[in-house]
Amino acid sequence: MCSERRRMIALVDCESFYASCERVFEPSLYGRPVVVLSNNDGCVVAMSREAKALQVEMGAPWFKIKDWAASAGVVARSSNYELYGSLSARVMNRRMLQRMQLLTLANEDYWSRLGWSALTLTARSRVSQDPT
Repeated sequence: MCSERRRMIALVDCESFYASCERVFEPSLYGRPVVVLSNNDGCVVAMSREAKALQVEMGAPWFKIKDWAASAGVVARSSNYELYGSLSARVMNRRMLQRMQLLTLANEDYWSRLGWSALTLTARSRVSQDPT
């Protein structure tokens, strides 16, 4: 048996991160289908579970689907990368981790930590839960 303590590794992927960020500052969006559009509102780059259930396609040109989306109750938001980066930094707070490898701007990280119960409690206290 190895004398080293076993380490756990987790992939943290915040579900529908950009749409969830939009909901933090506009709670009326909870439960509604939300899409986030690329720079200059060209195409869909992110969506909520509700928008996915309506089969909105990732990368769909907004000008082609906006009339259908409006009739289906889909709410569109222009991308706000400063907001997503700020909320990502809160979620992926490096002070609570021994080692972390950042993969993308906002929503995926590998976390390596001994003592997961403290990490889990800290993460839960920092991230509001989606009531849906």
